[in-house]
Amino acid sequence: MKASPRVNWVTRHVDGDRILDVGFVGEYEESLVHRNIQRNNPSASVVGVDIKEDLHERTDSTKSVRGDAERLPFTNRSFDTVVFAEVVEHLVDPVPVLRELRRILVPGGRLVLTTPNPMGLYRYLRWYLFDASLDADRFLGADDHVQFIDPFSLQSLLRALGYRTTETTFRNVSVPKLPTLPDWSVLTRFPIVRGGSYTCLIAVRDDESDV
Repeated sequence: MKASPRVNWVTRHVDGDRILDVGFVGEYEESLVHRNIQRNNPSASVVGVDIKEDLHERTDSTKSVRGDAERLPFTNRSFDTVVFAEVVEHLVDPVPVLRELRRILVPGGRLVLTTPNPMGLYRYLRWYLFDASLDADRFLGADDHVQFIDPFSLQSLLRALGYRTTETTFRNVSVPKLPTLPDWSVLTRFPIVRGGSYTCLIAVRDDESDV
């Protein structure tokens, strides 16, 4: 499978000696993300955690753990980077999970997060602007998607939980009936890039916050 611009972005921004990939057994590209992280960080300890019951049947990762992201089986300050790709939209309340991820990050540790962008051109044009039904299921696109958090609200939430956002960008720019624009396309440059289908965000554990 060819990696999408979102997958390439995640892969480029993961580093450190201890890496945790939360929700790594996905239905779409998450297993590809995990393999790319392992390949690009051969000397690192890359651990995957997922709640799926058939976890070990669906992955060849030797460092996979079945677990609930609200109660991770790791000690405080265990990881340099946590990957949280395409998980937020599945959670009714992401606050307990984001607090738990902060707990296991080292001070200054990096959270690499992606989630569908409700302001993306494709989603906005096809399901909001031109779809008279305003049907939530059509807009959210999958049975297990419960919400899309806009990038401004996501930054604010992370700040309230003791993170400092250092980068917010967008990937997979597309419009109905046309293919996704590649990373190198001049059309993905600011400000059109904000119409990407995915919000891609980096936040660090901020121990100077009041949390």
